[in-house]
Amino acid sequence: MLYGEGQNAFLRLQEEIIKKYNDLSIFAWNGKATRLGFKPILASKPSNFFISPANIPTWYTGRSQLGNKLSIKFSLTNQGIFFPSAKLHYQTAVPGYRHHYLLSLNYRDPSFRGRALKQRYILLQKVGSGLFIRLHDPPERLKAFQESICTSAFYEPVCILNSPLEPMIRPRLVFWERNAVRVRWKPWEKLGRRYWHIRTAQPRGSWDLAANQFLLEMAYERHMHVEFVPGNYESNPGLKYFVLAIQVGDEKKRHSRDVSARIVSADVWERITVTTLGFQKREALALEALPHMKGTGDSDHISLVGYDISVSVRLVAEPKEQPYHLVYLDWEATSSLPVTNE
Repeated sequence: MLYGEGQNAFLRLQEEIIKKYNDLSIFAWNGKATRLGFKPILASKPSNFFISPANIPTWYTGRSQLGNKLSIKFSLTNQGIFFPSAKLHYQTAVPGYRHHYLLSLNYRDPSFRGRALKQRYILLQKVGSGLFIRLHDPPERLKAFQESICTSAFYEPVCILNSPLEPMIRPRLVFWERNAVRVRWKPWEKLGRRYWHIRTAQPRGSWDLAANQFLLEMAYERHMHVEFVPGNYESNPGLKYFVLAIQVGDEKKRHSRDVSARIVSADVWERITVTTLGFQKREALALEALPHMKGTGDSDHISLVGYDISVSVRLVAEPKEQPYHLVYLDWEATSSLPVTNE
């Protein structure tokens, strides 16, 4: 310990452990949350790691111990803990709670609160481009999500902030979802199997997969896109797609309250190549290739796989909620294909 260091000594100990070992149980602690419902990724005191003598942890044996060790990579950065390829699951929103992500800790300790998929986990909320924050997991929240299905695993770079209450970070965390761009669409008949409408969304770092939205508050992108596959397995077995090109602001200024979206055909999209110098992004080049729209009230259309599809954008401001942009895809059938209005 350093003279007068106080709680920082325990934080420094955890940092030294992380530098030497890739043991995810370093994050398996229970403790109080802040007023905003967030928690740091590292514990503030040793008692947060309390384990009952009767509850000795059982290590997860789904894979070999060596395999688990080799597959886990994380390190300490000046922002927090960085995982170059974190294995995540997510649960969609339920009444009273927003969606969240689950980071499995690969071991079983009965005294640790979070559990799913027969493993222990911590809850995360995506707040910006590749940035996550740890959520508090009180019994009420766990009970609310008890019947909610966890998605299959996926991988993406994750940086979990360790000091969420620093003066420069705190104000923006309150508004993490402000002016998000949410993509929604009129549903198609499911026909027994889930149909994945979104092929890809870029920039991936700003895409909040659990909510189908781009987070703009702590990002600096002006252009983004979503490759969208309309219909279902019967109407679109070849998985034909179009692209939603989204722009924030205009050429002179990025303004998060000014969002527009256009439909780009796959033919136009695939013909566009970005120069090696990268002066313009692919989305900007695609927008230049489209006919100019006469006014802000105009809607954009495409006819594909038996549907006439249109896109509209509006700013939604709900009581006690942060405003967000709704990019909505509507459609009408142009053939005798089976459809439903849900």
